[in-house]
This record gives sequence, C-alpha cells and structure tokens, in this order.
Amino acid sequence: MRPRDPHEPGRAASSLELLFDLVFVVAVSISADQLQLTLAEDRVLDGVISYAAVFFSIIPVPITLTAAILAGVAAVLLWRTPVASSREVSEPVV
Repeated sequence: MRPRDPHEPGRAASSLELLFDLVFVVAVSISADQLQLTLAEDRVLDGVISYAAVFFSIIPVPITLTAAILAGVAAVLLWRTPVASSREVSEPVV
C-alpha cells in the first residue's frame, strides 16, 4: 500500500488510518483502566510506566523528552495522591 499525499484536496481517512486510530483508543482505554487499578493499590510507579508505555510505543520521542514527561506525570500523580491519614482504617466501635 503506497502512502497518500497529505496535501491532497478533500482527503478522507483510509480504512487503515481508521483502524490504527481505533486500536490506539482501545489501548489507551485499557491502559487508563489499569492505571486506575494500580493507583488504588498504591503502585503509582507501575501504573505510570504502563500508562506512558502506550503513548511512547506509538510515537517516536527522544529518550530525554520521554524521561521528562514520565517525571512530570509521576510528580502530578504523587502530588494528587491522598494523604496517608485518610487511608487509615479506624477501629470498629463496640
């Protein structure tokens, strides 16, 4: 299959482009679900790495930019994580 000219007037997406978009959306959806589960289990780093892997496996990005983005995502997730005191289990009242 030869590539299409991106400057072609009235260009519509090909079936292959639509399939790629659909696969990417499903991968992000599954990865976001796994991220939520790992955050609930307090495994922030595992979740961030697997979530970011979806994006960086598709888009070629220099390693320094990848590391900077991963550090930023991890920092935001750690900053947004609830404080430990709200996770403490209280003793049952007798």
